[in-house]
Amino acid sequence: MYPIRENEIKERLQQNDEQSPDYETMWANIERKVAAHKAHSTSTSTRTMTRRWAPAAIVLACCLMVSVPVFAGVKINWNNLFGTQTVHSALENGVGQQYDLSETQQGVTMNLHGVVTDNDQMKILVSLDVPNMPNFEVVDLKSTTLSEDGKTSKPIYGYFRKDKDSGKLLGMYTLNDTLKSERKDYHLSANDLVFYKRASIPVPWKGELKQKLDLSSQEYPSLTVQSIIRDRDKVAIRYTITTAIPRDQANRRDPNLEITVQGKGVKTVSRTLLPSEGNEMLMEDVYQLNEEQLKAANWGVSYLAETQRVDGTWDFHFSVDGKKTNEAIITQPLTPDSKLLEHSAISLQKLIVAPLSIKIPFERVGNGPDLWATLGDVSFKKITLQVGDQDIEGWYQTTQNERNEMTGEYFRFDTPEWYQDWTGVPMKLILKDPIVSKRDSSKHWITLQTPGRTKQHASVRMPEGFDIQYTYYQEGDDLVIESESPSPIFYRISQSVLRLNSDDKQFLPEYRPSGPDPIGKKIERYKNIPTNATIEINPGIYLYHDPSREATVQIQP
Repeated sequence: MYPIRENEIKERLQQNDEQSPDYETMWANIERKVAAHKAHSTSTSTRTMTRRWAPAAIVLACCLMVSVPVFAGVKINWNNLFGTQTVHSALENGVGQQYDLSETQQGVTMNLHGVVTDNDQMKILVSLDVPNMPNFEVVDLKSTTLSEDGKTSKPIYGYFRKDKDSGKLLGMYTLNDTLKSERKDYHLSANDLVFYKRASIPVPWKGELKQKLDLSSQEYPSLTVQSIIRDRDKVAIRYTITTAIPRDQANRRDPNLEITVQGKGVKTVSRTLLPSEGNEMLMEDVYQLNEEQLKAANWGVSYLAETQRVDGTWDFHFSVDGKKTNEAIITQPLTPDSKLLEHSAISLQKLIVAPLSIKIPFERVGNGPDLWATLGDVSFKKITLQVGDQDIEGWYQTTQNERNEMTGEYFRFDTPEWYQDWTGVPMKLILKDPIVSKRDSSKHWITLQTPGRTKQHASVRMPEGFDIQYTYYQEGDDLVIESESPSPIFYRISQSVLRLNSDDKQFLPEYRPSGPDPIGKKIERYKNIPTNATIEINPGIYLYHDPSREATVQIQP
């Protein structure tokens, strides 16, 4: 999740229920966005290995797969960039425009090859010829901006990779398509080509929390381990890294915890950059580690160190006509699938086939407190579209208005190839690994005995067939509550809620954002809860796996 989104949620969580009548709807949207981020990042992880360090906004902007044909006079295998025929197919069918533009600075030539739009996104293909290219792990242009029709320039983000066959750097920029069916003039300006390799700093950690550990680095002077949460075979480590350089530069250098056991690096299950303030970066890493391995581990901070830089500005002026793209878009209404509607309250609206993407917008029918308590809010971790004889992995996405409020939802897929007649192409939507979110404040309340320094335990049986187990205790002035379940169908608690002396007023825990792939155990901290009151707890929003919600929908015969 992004810092801006997290801060918006934080502000809303500070409000009482009377001030937040759409509590259930708000959290449904939050959970769906978390699931969408996880599903998208999982499906693109193998395609983004050389740029996994990029900030979330860059990753989400650049991870879509693309390829284009070999342009005249340029022997480049664009399939080596992402391994798909999306843009290739569009250009072969006359959608998009090809260019033969080049600009040279400090001996490095940047070439602009082609642009494809689809009424949703615009993709710009470039390559760079770099004499005496150094060995590197990551390459990036320090900044790239794009202006249209002489208006103010805005930053755009790209993905670059070396093509072993041609020796060139291949790159693609992805941005929102504001062209639609118009014709516009654009100015692209790219600055300073920078090559990076990984470096590492040892961390002198000896098992203590909240202790600032000095690092032998001018850029990253210290690290503090904030918490370590164990959950069966996983461990979540939350830590802060202080930075002596501007935060945007620190983000691009991708500092992160590096753990080795017996000389072998331990891969993260997930790694998340969380919202923070000032000169600290707040991170949470989840590892597959037992307690003995964690005790025996060596710690370090890995980051990208600059190895070579080519200063210069590469400028391009070009025009793009979106008329052909607009004419190529196909839209047809869909009949809602009865099983999907009955089991998940999801009504498919239409099929939109565009040069770069296939979208299936949908609506949630009857979303509200009653639905949350009975059917629940359903998301899918695996979304697949069968097109002809191809299986295409997709993801969940939302549309927003100018105030960044969600206005719609859809399943999105990369267009596999371009057919002259899409009406005869069989399509089947397959939705698997459903996660159900529920909240029912009318029941499932249990009383906690007077909390003290010693840990106490309680549990509640849920109608889905699993127990949620609570461990609670006082820590300073705070009431700490741990929630988990041994059941394999349990996913996690999103947020519990308390009430005092059977009063209807509900109390929320301290806001503590988590990453897109959290461990099952939830640890929440409540402030200003009087210990002499009768304290009751409700699971609040809880999530679980429900295979019965899986669905296969015939989109086209």
